[in-house]
Amino acid sequence: PHDIAGHLGSKTGFTHRGLVLLCGQHIDPGFCGVLVLGAYNASPKPVAVQYGDQICSIEFHRLSEAVRTPLKKDAYPEHLRGQIPRGVKDYFRDLPTEPVGLKEQLDDARSRLDKLEPKVNISIWLIGLLLTAMIAQLANLFFKIPAP
Repeated sequence: PHDIAGHLGSKTGFTHRGLVLLCGQHIDPGFCGVLVLGAYNASPKPVAVQYGDQICSIEFHRLSEAVRTPLKKDAYPEHLRGQIPRGVKDYFRDLPTEPVGLKEQLDDARSRLDKLEPKVNISIWLIGLLLTAMIAQLANLFFKIPAP
């Protein structure tokens, strides 16, 4: 129908485990075919999805009037056949499996932390020494400890 639009949403249980749906959330009025979804596991752990699992929900909304320029039935011929369009498959096939440059950034951060650690240890030692001296001075002021 040209007066109904749809909206897809992720199921919370899968979202909490790290599954991210890779799809447009809006379904155009007049769309005809199979909705094709992609998913990405953003968790470091495997996320099992079994056949028949409900990974998303869909809401339909009746518009106040039909759209003036309805979506053509042959706009997405692959969707009519339940297939993923070739361009989409090629795009996802070529995506890197890990974030670009993340390993180098982590290695750089580790290196900087390793260099910082000795300075932090010295700082903690000096702070302890200063606090001890300050406590001794305060004790002298408040309790008037006589010199030996």
